[in-house]
Amino acid sequence: MIEKLTNFSNFSQLKVLSLGRNNIKSLSGLEAVGDTLEQLWISHNIIEKLKGINALKELKVLYISCNMVKDWGEFMKLAEVPKLEELNFVGNPLEEKMSGEGIWREEVQRRLGGIQKLDGLPLIREVSDDAFREQANDGNLEEDPSSDYAYKVKIYTGQAIGGNLLNNLVQLAALADLRDALDELQRNSSAPAFVTGNQ
Repeated sequence: MIEKLTNFSNFSQLKVLSLGRNNIKSLSGLEAVGDTLEQLWISHNIIEKLKGINALKELKVLYISCNMVKDWGEFMKLAEVPKLEELNFVGNPLEEKMSGEGIWREEVQRRLGGIQKLDGLPLIREVSDDAFREQANDGNLEEDPSSDYAYKVKIYTGQAIGGNLLNNLVQLAALADLRDALDELQRNSSAPAFVTGNQ
């Protein structure tokens, strides 16, 4: 079993490194692959400290579940990894404690804004009405300035609304507005109800 991360100087182009189920205690020693490593799979070890993680400038995916990270101070060293998007942290004492309190995902989202996927599930953020309008306009959508965007849309973190997704959202909203308008018209007038199909 591997206990230390050493001898990576011959792997200067390494992009994915899998070292799960060993006796690794520290991330020190990965500096030689810091400019190329994009994925580190190091679950089921005995890592308590995240010192050295900041050397991994290109790291996007970190699977570090079932280790020994206990506090937010250590966890926040992940904020020094600029491209980190996906994190699996299940089974660390910090995650177990925060999940037990029901605040794990919210806290990670608040502390690490760039994370898109946590513990196998996408992080979803609510988008304000102004942000939705801005994204709609960036997608060259002809927005009716008198329309009411009183609803909020949830989207996956880091993904712009555009193309078919935006069109589908607008169409769904328009259908809901139309249905509400027809229901209101029927309640407040003597107009006959709309009937579909053969009669």
